[in-house]
Amino acid sequence: MTARTLSFLLGLWEFFTAFAIPRARPSFAVAWTLGLLGTVLAAVAMFRRPARFGTLAVGLAVLASAFVLHHRTPYAWWNDVIVGAALALVSLVPGTMYSLRRARAAT
Repeated sequence: MTARTLSFLLGLWEFFTAFAIPRARPSFAVAWTLGLLGTVLAAVAMFRRPARFGTLAVGLAVLASAFVLHHRTPYAWWNDVIVGAALALVSLVPGTMYSLRRARAAT
């Protein structure tokens, strides 16, 4: 439960820091796109376990972008390294927030 919520927050963080931290144009495009994708996949992973592997891919892509793309400031580089690594590691934690079977049984 906590891992999916943290993944969701990390995706939001990456999305909003794309606009808050000065970046080169390619780095900006990758940051907001992957941040939004990570947020959506984390929300889906709250209900569907396999979607967490999508957040793993997004985390690794954010981490790779830190080493491949040009960043205007060191803050943007460090943000991408930390968020990418954290998102990848958190997505490896199994479990979901809700079980659809439990939700159906409650109604």
